[in-house]
Amino acid sequence: MPVFVDFYRECLILLRDNLLAVAPEEGCALLLGEKKKSFQHPNEPYWQIQRIWPCRNVWAPSFSEQFEQSSITENTTRAGLSRLNRYVIDPLEQLDAQRWARKNNLEILGSAHSHPRSAAIPSLTDQELSFAPGLKVIVDGQGHVRAWWVCRNRTSEEIQIKHLSQY
Repeated sequence: MPVFVDFYRECLILLRDNLLAVAPEEGCALLLGEKKKSFQHPNEPYWQIQRIWPCRNVWAPSFSEQFEQSSITENTTRAGLSRLNRYVIDPLEQLDAQRWARKNNLEILGSAHSHPRSAAIPSLTDQELSFAPGLKVIVDGQGHVRAWWVCRNRTSEEIQIKHLSQY
């Protein structure tokens, strides 16, 4: 788990702009970069996001029927599910991002998505459907960005976001 996440140069601005551009639907992206160690604190690894890979939200009602049984509650019916409150990253884009990252000596460090109508906090569905452990960045409708580490037990811990690189 990284101690903090560093968004290289304009990556934070690009992430926010891309995810909010599709509002009121949820936007999604992959985060590409490198795992690094601080020279000042070598026991404190951080992850540097160097590229934002915007993705299409391909969520469809059939997805909830196959994978979301446990997260559908009395308050959320299948009829209330849509791309306004759900997202799925296109698997073909994930493969393209993985190939590109390998060719460019980077790796997929995590994913990001937007919550246009709620806080930048992982929902129960986000936690249940995440590949844990893993990095998840969420942008709310006002553009606030927060980073989270989704643990194996499907809980989340907030990770600090820093901006170490200069333009």
